[in-house]
Amino acid sequence: MGDGPLAALDAGLRAQTGAELRRLQRQTGTTFVMVTHDQAEALGLADRIAVLAAGRVAQIGPPREVYARPASRYVAEFLGAANILERPDGVFALRPEQLRLGGALPARVTRVAFRGEGWMVECEAAGQAWRVALPAGQPPPAEGDAVTLGWDPAALVRL
Repeated sequence: MGDGPLAALDAGLRAQTGAELRRLQRQTGTTFVMVTHDQAEALGLADRIAVLAAGRVAQIGPPREVYARPASRYVAEFLGAANILERPDGVFALRPEQLRLGGALPARVTRVAFRGEGWMVECEAAGQAWRVALPAGQPPPAEGDAVTLGWDPAALVRL
């Protein structure tokens, strides 16, 4: 059991130590229970992940499944950026990497931030904020630009 065992390490040492922990876990077949508030660390190290909300398990499963198919708005927002759509037919989550520039929804760019692996483009559309993840090689729009947003309807996750 570890409570934030990698929290005090710099990024390089954190990655190296995390890889060593995974190797040891696989080699010994031992169950490791780690507590972390670093979502990227949890998603990268875990075979299974449990998200707790108010002292109760909100969702448990493989990291990819919990990230891609969150059971609630809390889980969706806790595990990373999520666009939440409140529509007459329900509430849905859409990850920024599932949103694209070019589509039917008119928007205005409010902020552009470089994140190393890519760009996070924040927009205002239909009375709410939207986040779009772009790869580093794709030039981002400028703040204030008019754009349109689109997505594959199959990417929507009902919450």
